[in-house]
This record gives sequence, C-alpha cells and structure tokens, in this order.
Amino acid sequence: LLGQFDDEDEAAEDGGTEEIKETMSFSSLTHSKGRKASCVDWKPSDKLALAVSCVEPHSFEERVEAGGQARPGSVLVWHFTDPINPQYVLEAPVDVHSFAFNPERSDIIAGGLADGRIVIWDTRDIGEEIMAYQIRRSKGGEGAGAVGPPVCRPKQLSEAAMSHVLPVTDVKWLGPVSVSRGGEVAKAESCDFFATTSADGRVLFWPTELTKNPKTKLMEWAPSHECKMTRGEVAGILQAISLDFIDLDAGKSTFWATGMAGEVAQCDFKMREDDETVPMDASRMVSHFHEGPVRSLERSPFFPDVALSVGNWTFKLFAEGSRMPIFSAPTSDVYLSVGAFSPTRPGVVYIAKSSGEIDVWDFTSKSDKPVQTVRVCSGDIGCIRFWPRPEEKKEQLLAVGDAAGVLHVMELPRSLRRATNGEKAQMEGFLRRETDRVKDVDGRLEGREAQIEAAAEAERNKKPPRARAGPQTIRPWVTDGSTEAEIDAMTIKPDKEPPVVITLSRPYSEFGRPCNFGDADALDLFDSSRCEVRPKKEQLEFEVMTHLDTGVQAVPTVGEMEVQATPGPPKPMVTQTEPRLMDPEEAKAHMVNGGELATFLLRIQDDMEHMLLENSVFNYYEDELELLGQFDDEDEAAEDGGTE
Repeated sequence: LLGQFDDEDEAAEDGGTEEIKETMSFSSLTHSKGRKASCVDWKPSDKLALAVSCVEPHSFEERVEAGGQARPGSVLVWHFTDPINPQYVLEAPVDVHSFAFNPERSDIIAGGLADGRIVIWDTRDIGEEIMAYQIRRSKGGEGAGAVGPPVCRPKQLSEAAMSHVLPVTDVKWLGPVSVSRGGEVAKAESCDFFATTSADGRVLFWPTELTKNPKTKLMEWAPSHECKMTRGEVAGILQAISLDFIDLDAGKSTFWATGMAGEVAQCDFKMREDDETVPMDASRMVSHFHEGPVRSLERSPFFPDVALSVGNWTFKLFAEGSRMPIFSAPTSDVYLSVGAFSPTRPGVVYIAKSSGEIDVWDFTSKSDKPVQTVRVCSGDIGCIRFWPRPEEKKEQLLAVGDAAGVLHVMELPRSLRRATNGEKAQMEGFLRRETDRVKDVDGRLEGREAQIEAAAEAERNKKPPRARAGPQTIRPWVTDGSTEAEIDAMTIKPDKEPPVVITLSRPYSEFGRPCNFGDADALDLFDSSRCEVRPKKEQLEFEVMTHLDTGVQAVPTVGEMEVQATPGPPKPMVTQTEPRLMDPEEAKAHMVNGGELATFLLRIQDDMEHMLLENSVFNYYEDELELLGQFDDEDEAAEDGGTE
C-alpha cells in the first residue's frame, strides 16, 4: 500500500498525459544530412550528453558487399545545451557502424568500422578544446558559429591483418574482467576489455592498451582472444549482427549472438580441452526460428537468462539452455528494426519498427498486442538506447536514431518507468508458463511422431509391394536435339548400375536454408546434359494438382545442384531434382523411420524401376497420395471449383 500512488498525482506529474513524448532532437547539416543513424549510446559521466554514428544509407547487405570501400565516418557527441551543433566529433577513416563508451571511463570510446578495423578514441587529448568551444558557443558573438566543433582523431587503430574482414556489427565492453588467450576470464580492477563481432563470424576480444608480442618482442595492439561461430547443424559460419554477454563478473564465458540467416546462438568463448581448431568454435546451441536477419539482441536486466531477439516481422524471447523460443510475438505488418527491455519495469519491452513507430509491450497486461504505439519519425528507426543508469535520473529517457540521421530523445511517462507492485513476480510467472507450454507442445509432438511411425510400420507389414505393371523391355531413348553421347549417358544400364536409387531431400518449405532460389524460368535453365526432356513454352493440359511438399518423378539421372524453378509439385516435361542429398546412412535411417513417406516410396519402387527400364517419364500424384493423407476427393473437388 505504501508503494502505490493515485492517478491524480501521477497525471499531474506527467502534465496530464500518459503518452511517450519527444523532448529534444539533434541533427547536423554537416555530418548527418543524407546519412542514417547506425548506433547510439549515452555518455555515462554526463546525464545530458549522448552520441550517434551516421553512415551511408545502404542496407546491411549492401554495406557488407561494399565493406572494402573507403567512406569517411564520424561519431557526433551531442549535449542538451546545444541541439544544433555537436559538442565534439570523433573522426574515423570510414563509416562507424558500431561504438560504445567505456562504462567507467567515458573519455574512452571503442568503435567498429566499415572495413572491419577497430578504433579507440581518447577525448582527454581535446579536453581543453572542448571547454573552449563550449565557452565560445555560450557567449555567442561574431565568429562563434564559424568555427566547427573540436575533432578527436583515433588514438589506436587496428591493423587490417588483425581485424575483421567485413564491417563490424557490434561492440560490447566486458566490465571489470580480463580475457586471456584460451578464453580464460579473470576479475580486473577496471573495465579495460571489449569484444567486437562481424559478419565474418568471428568474435575478437581487445584490451585497451598495447601488449608485447611474445614472438617479435614488439609492442602492438592485437586481440587477446578470438573465436568463431558456426550455424550449428547447418553448415557455414554465423554471420553475426549482435551479441550480448552473460554475467562475466561471475567468471562465466557464455554469450548470445544473432545472425543474418535468422540464427540465435548461445555460445561459450572459453576453449575446451578437446578443441583443437583455431580459432575455436564457440557455438553451443543454435536456434533457427527467425526468417531473415536478427538485427537486435538484448538480455533482460531482471532475468539474465532471458534474451529478446528482433528480426523481420516478429520478436521472440529465448531462455538460456533452451533451443526453442519461449515466446513468439504475433507477426507484424511491417519490418521490426530493434528492441530493448525497459530498465525499470520487468514486464515491458520496446520494439521499434521500420514505419517510424515504437510499440510498447507489457506482458503483465497482455501478450497478444502492444499496449501503446507512438510515432517518432516518418522513416525507419535504426537504433534505440535507454539511459544506462535510470536510478540516477528522475525521468527516463530513450534515445532513438532514424534513417534521416536525426537523433530523437523521448521521455517516458511515469506509468512506463515505475514498476507496479509484484510486477517482477508476475513476469516470472509468465515466463514459467510459456516455458511449460513449449515443453508440453514438444512432448505432444514427439508422441504424435511415434504414433505416425507405428502406423507406418503396421502399414508396411500389412500390404505387400505392388506387382510390376508388365514385362520389362528396354526401349530406345527418344529425344530431340541430344547427341549420341548424351543419349548413352542418360540411358539406364541395369547390368552396370542399379535401376532405382531412392534419395531423400528437404521438403520445399525448408529449401531456403541449404540453397538459394532464383526467379528464372525452367526453360532458361535448360541444359541437355542434365535434363532428359526439353521443357516447352506451350501450355500443357493436365489435371489441377494440389501444391505439395512431396512429389515423386522418375528421371534417368539426378543433377547434384539442380532445382525446379517453380515451387510446387513436379510438372510434366520439367525435371525435378534434389538440391542437397543426404548421405547413404542418413537416407537409410529416414527410409526406416520416415513414416508415410517411406511407405509411399517403397510401394512405388517397383513401378519406378519398370518405367525407368523402358526409358519413360512418369509422375505419381493422386494414385498414391492417399498414403500420405494429403487430401480427399471432396476437398480436391471443392478446391477445383466443384468440377471434375
């Protein structure tokens, strides 16, 4: 009861409104015009100072491709006393994609550049210039605006050979710890280490001071430790975008990371005894539940084992040690840019959108839609950041950088900055219920898969394979335009090779992960050395067929990296081949445990062999799809407009 407040006092304190409002905006015609805000951070030692980096307005993918091109960059440090002119400028040889103030020494700033190099600025070198410039601006007078703000040049700039090979996407200070070679974490007296990551899939750990090279005996600035990240069960590196570390003060070496292809990875940068790879693979558990780049990742300040990820049209909550998200937000109608937990309310998150709006979600109130939406600008929002020490400020401020290079400062009402009684316990209960729900769904799914497998096994034991359709005769191959060598290569030779080889590949719904699809027509992709028939432009008459993930077509040969250009089932006159084949042992396991699909393939194997020996092309659709349970006659007739 003592912690409650009445609505009248609250409304009076907030000026009669409970909406988020903009208190100040910063923009520079010289440094930010025609650029977009890439990263924003508050200056820890000054409640009224914050900084933003503005880069060329290219997408993340375009910036990765143009990573080697030189573009002069800068970080603008603004102060509330002057919204027109920056207090000072941090200069860089190329665009600064990410930077961060040292939380203990705000005159030290670490940054990551577009060419993969790392930079450190020390503003103590221009302290007198900053003071003189502020005095000159406060007094005004002739020539006060003619001189630009002080410029701080890099104190340290990493060598390209020791840096990332692609643009640096995130920079994080590690706190009062040190990281040695091998990933050993030790407590330190001050914050002198930070980590960087990039789309090259590596995480580099940097000290702020020079160290002696044990081989050359020379002083150099180099990372003390390095690790790489992979995509888990999917081959390839994790093209990292964001990372966040988990309780390094307690000696842990774990961290979160997100990737370009929808990955959310839980990693450990400490080298294991059995790890002989250099650099070591830090990925321990990789989730693939986002579609497209996951541009934002942040841990909850109240629940350190919970992380918020934002990518494309949705955001999700992950728990440490769990592969599946414990909460997935409904799909948005616009792209989501970035997200952040409230620093003072356990159940509130803020999600910025490409439409220039910010959604406020309160999980203690509702989880199906935001409780409030506020428009900040008309363009895309590129970054947001709360004041890192809310207990030191009566008001709560949120910095927002947009696609026009404008830095907005939003003030939150009391209802969004002051936690309600028992809110942390309510949020903890919500997370627990969502975790139990995910476990229950997984358990029922496993039970359903076991039932399907048992039914398929019973079906296989019940029905014998279908008899051959007739005597086997090898007929000559008929084609138009193929050479004798091509015909010979494509003709089945039962005395030299097995007439039937069954291979399994991912269904179409999962093709986007192992391979890329284009929009080219099948005719444009025709190659007589890999296709047994030439596709035709004319419209072919055949029954309207339901689009399925599973279709079977018998062909004399299978190309290793071919795909059918048009999604859906195999079509007459067009070859359906597998883009990525399983190894024999894995295929055998799937044949044994594949349920209806295994039954389906085994039942049609004899017919496939017979047709191949006759050099015929055929498709299986409705005759055998009853085994797969895809559709019944009534549904098919309804879908086809009620006509047969």
